[in-house]
Amino acid sequence: RNFVLFFFLLKILSGCIYGYWYFFQQHADTWSFHKGGLAEYELLFSNPWRYLTNLFDTDYPNGWRKIFANENSDWNDLKDHLMMKFISVMHIFSFGNYYVNVVIYSFITFFGFIFLYKGLSAFYGTSTKGATLFLFLTPSCLFWTSGIHKDGLVLMFIAVIIYQLSRIFFDKNKSWKRWLIIAIAVILLFLLRNYVMLGIVPAIIALLITYSLKVRPLKSFITVYTVA
Repeated sequence: RNFVLFFFLLKILSGCIYGYWYFFQQHADTWSFHKGGLAEYELLFSNPWRYLTNLFDTDYPNGWRKIFANENSDWNDLKDHLMMKFISVMHIFSFGNYYVNVVIYSFITFFGFIFLYKGLSAFYGTSTKGATLFLFLTPSCLFWTSGIHKDGLVLMFIAVIIYQLSRIFFDKNKSWKRWLIIAIAVILLFLLRNYVMLGIVPAIIALLITYSLKVRPLKSFITVYTVA
């Protein structure tokens, strides 16, 4: 319990440092998201219908067709628009204060580390405790997942997938709700970082083959990744 509290406070501190560090840099994503979130927050109260529908506007010819393009594509812009929507919801509770949002964001993404620890512990046993705690405190991981950006959410969705798979395999609980949560996490991961989702799908498939068909991990992973 003491470590959880210590890590949570450390995560908040890292998020504040992240925001302060980028405050002095022009066009920093985290502050652009903040300003965009403020505009969405104002739109929520002035024109709720527009707030709910503007996510589907298109600014480019055939923009929604270029699903993996990194420019002139609505799919490419969607991840930033989703971040602004997410931050606009936090503004309801923070009244538009960036550093209060840091606390809210840290609380939400904090569960990513908890799910990651529980999931890895299920797969590897208690011997993974030291390694997982080391991951929690790795400066680069702690810093980049604490700032208000996409990275903290990406880690959380990956952790949710790992945790739910561990429960399916080791608790023998194949409830459709767990598969639904995995599907939602995969979709959200795709919307925020489509290449990360594409990178993790072969791992999920290999894991399913390993535990469902009782295939040796080395064989299943080499096969799946060779095909991929």
